Amino acid sequence: ELDLIYKENDLLKLTEKGTLLQSNNEISLAAAAIHWAAEPYLMWLSLVDSLKHNRQMYSQKYGDTIFEWLDRDKSTLQLYHTAMAAYAKHDYQDIADKVDLSKNHIVIDAGGGQGVLLDYILQKYNHLEGILLERAAVIQNIIQTNEGKKRFSLVNFDLFAKWPKHADVIFLSRVIHDWDDKFSIAILKRAKEALLPQGNIYLVEIFLDENTGNGGMLDLNMLVLTGGMERTKAQFTNLITQAGLKIIDTAFLRSGYAVLKLVPVSENE
Repeated sequence: ELDLIYKENDLLKLTEKGTLLQSNNEISLAAAAIHWAAEPYLMWLSLVDSLKHNRQMYSQKYGDTIFEWLDRDKSTLQLYHTAMAAYAKHDYQDIADKVDLSKNHIVIDAGGGQGVLLDYILQKYNHLEGILLERAAVIQNIIQTNEGKKRFSLVNFDLFAKWPKHADVIFLSRVIHDWDDKFSIAILKRAKEALLPQGNIYLVEIFLDENTGNGGMLDLNMLVLTGGMERTKAQFTNLITQAGLKIIDTAFLRSGYAVLKLVPVSENE
């Protein structure tokens, strides 16, 4: 029924979809299957309360946000980021073809997990200095699992405090959807502070489609897990405007993700 296995000559074999659950698959979803069946599954028990109050309620009952839960255990954190890296390898394959960074110098991937997106960018634009900004626990995990043996530097940071590095290119990929409007605007303002003159911020997110419902399940998932949300293009535009930024270009990846190119609003506007 799930199209994961089929029977042939009294043997059960994996379908093409089923091979995605093999850990040796280049884009393996094995870690994702294990991760989502653990604590995040239990967080969905708070769905009704989350809908009533329009915010994440699991931590109200049990004391841990999902990020605190992840950081508490090294194996849990590793499993999560292995899952997120698999998604990124699939979703961001053509990201470097959608941006022109030929004249830029320094690129920051803020909250970029294991740095898959940054890797894709640096493979094409190898003249760039790459910086991955992440939480201390994530950076330590990258170092311990040898994921840090790449051509970008690892820097500990807090999304909501002043960022320790500046760049003329900043990527925020699947970061804003973790947060409500208040926190999202604060993050965008921190990114703007860290942007060098003539630089650009690239926001990589999926658009919620109110007509078709596309993205609706993920929207619920973000509410339950983090108190965040998926947004329509109009909602993103509103957030971006409140942060003192504006959209100057929009591109789409093959995976359906939008790449919004942002610049600060000038004093004359």
